[in-house]
Amino acid sequence: MQDKDIYNRLYHILEDESEQYRHSVSLLEQKKTALVHRDMNTLHSVDQALLTLVHRVRQLEKARTGLIQELCSEMPRLELLIQTMPPEESSRFTLIRQRLLRYMNDAGALNKENKSLLDLSIHWIQETVAILAAALNPSASSYGARSARKPNGDMPPSSTISRAV
Repeated sequence: MQDKDIYNRLYHILEDESEQYRHSVSLLEQKKTALVHRDMNTLHSVDQALLTLVHRVRQLEKARTGLIQELCSEMPRLELLIQTMPPEESSRFTLIRQRLLRYMNDAGALNKENKSLLDLSIHWIQETVAILAAALNPSASSYGARSARKPNGDMPPSSTISRAV
């Protein structure tokens, strides 16, 4: 196969990959909004769409790597391949690579933000469960005793529980 044909196939793969990452940025923004508003239906549908998108990106990466290996025997890196291309090819590949990197970086930043939001949500849920557990299972300390239960779960002797309930 001629280099020109491989270049064209590679360019189309990069365009598709770039589009997939652009779409992932949009989905990650939706996920961020769903997390903030605690919209579980939207969160579920966005996560499903992201899983489908990740599968597609992996397929594209595999195809891209295969084509790059056909063009160069060394480590299959687009950056290195671009340096060996004729000028008319290298300029369009440089632009698509920059676009792809921008979308990848944007997606990475949004993933970090969403992880922070999820961590906060988990912390909030843990605190809420602890408060509810305490409210539904009042300990002797809630009624003026010095200690509720021993670490092994046994109740303290009745002499330590205040009778002034």
